[in-house]
Amino acid sequence: MKRKTTKIGWFKTLYHRTLKWSTTRNAKSALFGIALIESAILPLPPDALFIPLVLKNRSKAFQIATIGVLGSLTGVLLGYLIGWFLKSYVCLIFFSKILNKNSWVWSFIV
Repeated sequence: MKRKTTKIGWFKTLYHRTLKWSTTRNAKSALFGIALIESAILPLPPDALFIPLVLKNRSKAFQIATIGVLGSLTGVLLGYLIGWFLKSYVCLIFFSKILNKNSWVWSFIV
């Protein structure tokens, strides 16, 4: 019998993989990477990795939280840079045909 796949099956797979990473020795690096990806591109919750790490070692809770915050801030900067670089490219493609390059409006868009 075939297994029925759902539309969110890929998300469930990522979620379970994240929980599995909490038991490895590279869990803090994975937390940084997941927080970076979550804040820049993909909505994958780093809490699924953060909570087991803190429950495993409560004395290092602030260190683990700092790693998550730094990963999230790095992802925000990455997302901002992606948007900043793509803004000029998208504006040139979509608005160059509509607006005259000598127009005063062009200077506000680009």
